[in-house]
Amino acid sequence: MSFESEAVLEWTVTLESANRTWKKSYQTGINQDGPMKFSQEDVTKNMNLMLSTLLERTLQDEEFQKALSR
Repeated sequence: MSFESEAVLEWTVTLESANRTWKKSYQTGINQDGPMKFSQEDVTKNMNLMLSTLLERTLQDEEFQKALSR
């Protein structure tokens, strides 16, 4: 027996000031397959990896950096 898994995580970042609002969504995903022994630890590891990826993409995004400096 085996499994196939696809997980997608998206978050939306919103910056608000008195003069304007900036908003952008970021998305990442993981595909995985293997023998039927997918554990809670695997799910936690994948969620942590996706959250780390989203954070890195957000912080390195030029649009986000420009919006922060306004």
